[in-house]
Amino acid sequence: MYASLETVFEDFGPEASLNDLLNRRLELRPEVNGRFRDNVSSGYELRLTTNITENWRLSLNASKTDRTVSNSFSKTVPFIGLIIGDDGRALQGVSQNGTIPDPDDPDNPDANINNYEIDGGAYTSDGVISKMLAYESQLPEGQTFSTITDNGTRSFAQSLQEAVDEYNGDIEVFEKRWGLRPYRFNVFTNYDFKEGILKGWSVGGGYRWSSANIIGEENGVEVEGEEISVADFLLRYRTSRGAIFGGDGRWTFQLNVSNAFDNRKIIPSRLAIDGNTSYLIPGGRGIAYARFDLPDPRAYRFTVTYDF
Repeated sequence: MYASLETVFEDFGPEASLNDLLNRRLELRPEVNGRFRDNVSSGYELRLTTNITENWRLSLNASKTDRTVSNSFSKTVPFIGLIIGDDGRALQGVSQNGTIPDPDDPDNPDANINNYEIDGGAYTSDGVISKMLAYESQLPEGQTFSTITDNGTRSFAQSLQEAVDEYNGDIEVFEKRWGLRPYRFNVFTNYDFKEGILKGWSVGGGYRWSSANIIGEENGVEVEGEEISVADFLLRYRTSRGAIFGGDGRWTFQLNVSNAFDNRKIIPSRLAIDGNTSYLIPGGRGIAYARFDLPDPRAYRFTVTYDF
């Protein structure tokens, strides 16, 4: 590897060689999938910790979160040359305009195909689409991108129209708050025994709640999934200094139990058919879901620490 890098620097020079190499690589391999979309999260969080007594502590945490998704396919869009309007959707540069005789069956007066018109101004001049449209003049006589077919099924113009429509449809789906749980609340309490037979022991428990996840949308109204409620447990024993193995140190043995009641109820995370609540499972079995989440099962964690 060192020899290869040394050779590169000899060929391109020690100063700008790496930049030249990276720029050439970017030219040959554009990062069309480099960024899928931008996520911006904002919200509020409240934390409160109090000692109810000298031995008893209580912690509260509550939050509200919102998320905005934008700029989907931010590397792909300029590469292929789409122009995004003020509404965030790509301009549709293809329109259908009646029918024309099928060039593959010119002698049949009943053989017509849909005619499409392409507006080159709907795409950037340096994108892949515009560069492709520039080759129309090189097609055989009588053929255009509106007539030449792809595997005998559709013209290039129709394929382009469908691709832009699909992109705009994806924007409708991707730039939503799906998966977000806007509200969360956690409470945890802990009691330390500092005298008597239980001296050195601590016991605690907590409750975690998250509001229902957003799993789809219909007619501008968000559809919610299920809330999450989980209980946790803590048991700890801390020795006095020098109680084990001598010395000035102190040992702590702690057991944490997450999801103490082992709540394993599956949680719907996405409606089927891109959020269409009218799509029902045959047999009257309710709304169809495309994806589920499985909660983490009950888990134990035992830790031993020594401080000195």
